[in-house]
Amino acid sequence: MSPYYLGSATNFHPLCEGKPELIGYTFMFMDEGVDTGEIIHQGRCKNINVFDNSHHIGCKIIKQMSEEFIKVVENFKQLEKLDQPSFEYSKVCVRSDATYEKTLTMYDRFNNQMVLNYLKNRNERDFKYPILKQKFLK
Repeated sequence: MSPYYLGSATNFHPLCEGKPELIGYTFMFMDEGVDTGEIIHQGRCKNINVFDNSHHIGCKIIKQMSEEFIKVVENFKQLEKLDQPSFEYSKVCVRSDATYEKTLTMYDRFNNQMVLNYLKNRNERDFKYPILKQKFLK
């Protein structure tokens, strides 16, 4: 999710770093930068559970994102301009950052109850990383 992670494998890296609260999607207008366009709407995985792995979460996000994308397109003329976040502390990820070692770290985090720990403090953790939402999708 922009502006937290930009570039490639941006749902992989938060899991490697133990931050499932940063798994999600960003709809944005394109500009010349890498994931730096004006944000239209964002979402986090709504129904993550303790039995999920990275693939389960990814599939849930794709389903949720697709449903919200349809609503964004249907309501395109009603989009509100949202106050944009700072990109000052963004982490830019490139394909070569997704290493075998980081994959092992990610699976180790799943085995050590990363998702359960997130769910126990979900509201507090999500609050630290605000996202932008269109009112008709809240």
